Amino acid sequence: MGLAISGSTLSALNRFSGLKQSGEGNPNHFLNIEQYQLVDELTEIIIPATKTPGAKEAKVAAFIDLVLADCYGEKEKKIFTDGLQQLMNYKFLTHSSVKQKEILENMERESMITRNVSNEMDCWRMLKELTLLGYFSSEVGIKSCFDYQPVPGKLENVKWENGMKMIAY
Repeated sequence: MGLAISGSTLSALNRFSGLKQSGEGNPNHFLNIEQYQLVDELTEIIIPATKTPGAKEAKVAAFIDLVLADCYGEKEKKIFTDGLQQLMNYKFLTHSSVKQKEILENMERESMITRNVSNEMDCWRMLKELTLLGYFSSEVGIKSCFDYQPVPGKLENVKWENGMKMIAY
């Protein structure tokens, strides 16, 4: 993904993996129930289930909740929850999928303006980045999008063929 992952994020990934394997854990570490449900829907809009599993199946909302609790400072948490509150004020989940996409496209445009003017972090940018990080660091995401080869494994030359998945170690 070309992304440097901080030590605190790696720690959260490790903790999240341990919770998933043990079957433990309240899915709500930072977000309340309504916020969690909203994030769950938003992540599925960003990475919907198609031929591959979507963000819900990869439990991306639980990952985001844990990362917010363990890795983000109060300023970032407030930015994220303020953005969620704005969507809740729009009653986002009650709208049709067409209207939901329109609202998110507006958030995307506003985010681009914010990025270009002040380079300030905003809820939409955080949500998209965490969704991608959560999905592609999950077992569901990596196995559905890459030819996962656990390490250690034998080294063999692979001839690239048309339509072949990228290999992830």
